[in-house]
Amino acid sequence: MRRLETVSGNTMGGVKNPFLPVSDWGWQIDPIGLRLALNNLYSRYQVPLFIVENGLGAYEIINISFSTFFFSVE
Repeated sequence: MRRLETVSGNTMGGVKNPFLPVSDWGWQIDPIGLRLALNNLYSRYQVPLFIVENGLGAYEIINISFSTFFFSVE
């Protein structure tokens, strides 16, 4: 029996899908899976759903010249 590679997210784990891209943090990016999950929740509860996460799991590089410009403009 073949052993499947597993992955973990911020709340739950699963089996790695080799066809999905992965973020810098190792989280799989699955827009179709997100759509299916939202459709399933809407079918079950019939209420509007809003994605309220306001962040992206990525490493950022601070550009000093842009930061200086951005914070000096009022």
